[in-house]
Order: sequence, then structure tokens, then C-alpha cells
Amino acid sequence: MSEVPCPYCAEPIKQAARKCRHCGEFLDEELARQRRSPEPEYDPALKALVPVGRTPLSIAAGYLGLLSPLLCFAPFALAVGILAIAEIRRDSSKGGLGRAIFGAVMGGLFTIPFVALLVMRMR
Repeated sequence: MSEVPCPYCAEPIKQAARKCRHCGEFLDEELARQRRSPEPEYDPALKALVPVGRTPLSIAAGYLGLLSPLLCFAPFALAVGILAIAEIRRDSSKGGLGRAIFGAVMGGLFTIPFVALLVMRMR
């Protein structure tokens, strides 16, 4: 059986090969489609109401941001929001940046009066 170069790595492979033994790429498009894990598609209305497709940190940041007017939750909203933003920036396939930013902003806004209140109580 004759050999041909792999279109991905140029190593010699059998002409009838369905997957390159060197680089692991699928050469048969149908097999490649079956092997790829498709990204789940969510209904936009569902995404607006339920936190699907978002990182756990961004979900926590969003809820802590909602609770931050109670002041004791504000520093946690700020910290978790910043961590969530960093996590999403490291891996752009993750979602929830809006919730993470909301948590960080709300946490930052309400941490200021929380710290002021703590300072006033210490005097």
C-alpha cells in the first residue's frame, strides 16, 4: 500500500489512513466531526434567566454583587469578581464575563462604605 504525507504534519502515512499515527489528527471529516465534542448551544432566553455556560466563579460573583448592598458581602463580591475575570481571561472559551464584571464593580462600590463603617466603629 502506498504512503502519502499527512496534511497536518507531513509525516508519511498510509493512503487509506483515517487518523495520522504521528500527530493524531483525523483525516476523515465524518470521523473528525463525530470525535469533536460540540459546544452545547443554549437558548438565548434560557441564558438570560439561568446561569448556563458560565464559570462557577462568575455565577458566585454575580450573586455576591447582588448582595453587596448589604455591605458585609461587598469585599467577597470584589474578590470573587476579580478572580472570575482572571479565570475567564486565561481561558476565552469560558463564559460569564458580564457577571464577573458586575460582581467586581458592585463589590468595589460597596466595599468603600463597608471599610468606612469599620473605621468609624473602631474609633
